[in-house]
Amino acid sequence: MDAKPLALIIEDNEDQNLVFTTALNKAGYETESILDGTLAMNRLTKVAPAMIVLDLHVPGVDGGQILRKIRKDSGTQKANVIIVSADAEFAASLQTQADLVLLKPISFSQLSLLASRFINSTHALERPYTVLLDQSEVELGQLRLKEAEFSPQDLVQGVYSNNLWLALQKGLAMNVEVDSALPKLIIGDKTRIEQILSNLVVNAIKYTQTGSILIRANKNGAVQWFLQVKDSGVGISKGDQAFIFEPFRQPDETMGRGYGGVGLGLAIVHQLVMLMNGSVSVESELGRGSTFTVFLPLRTA
Repeated sequence: MDAKPLALIIEDNEDQNLVFTTALNKAGYETESILDGTLAMNRLTKVAPAMIVLDLHVPGVDGGQILRKIRKDSGTQKANVIIVSADAEFAASLQTQADLVLLKPISFSQLSLLASRFINSTHALERPYTVLLDQSEVELGQLRLKEAEFSPQDLVQGVYSNNLWLALQKGLAMNVEVDSALPKLIIGDKTRIEQILSNLVVNAIKYTQTGSILIRANKNGAVQWFLQVKDSGVGISKGDQAFIFEPFRQPDETMGRGYGGVGLGLAIVHQLVMLMNGSVSVESELGRGSTFTVFLPLRTA
């Protein structure tokens, strides 16, 4: 099997990072995410990516300096480069060194442009899920699940692999436990279940500064199975747990501003789980981490 082309995503906003990661994974790229300019400069000396998504305002090193390095070094100078910025004037000053300029916030139409420029398959970027999911589709009953057999082991390992580099950048350990009692193949919408788990893992990484994250999958009796993400992060107060799955809400608004994001990840998790006739719960204490558990119907062929 041919190796997947590598896309390096240098972006410190974790929601935008997740949009690109999800889209490029779905398009057939292997992705690595880097949140800091200094780490990016070091990583660029060790890999030869086919594509680089560069936020011009990452902390640590000026985006223009990173872009000059990309175009100078033999290992990266042939890569397709997408520069991302909220500053149109600054982006315009560097656009001759890039293949595509995207202005924040990244819209669906811009991602479609990305697909048409860099991805061969015209179907590679269907409407991106995660933070760009149109909630009205769920509310109006327009979102349709696409169910088929899939391996829960492969799903969990895929989410783990896609987010491991993000965890390692913060010095976090991340582990996986898939119980052997879980069937090798189950029926469900793999793409949407992968989205659910990815949102929970990214959230855990975002709110955990030290310690570890554990991803688990197992049976829950004869008719259910569960996915669980446990972290050693900042935790959630009892009061905040009452609205944690509501759109555009974050635990402790002051804390939320410090961690970034728009407060859609958990709302999307809740909506999709409900659509699958499942349930999602949280156990947490301030300063003692959080455990999110998703219960789904267990169906096999």
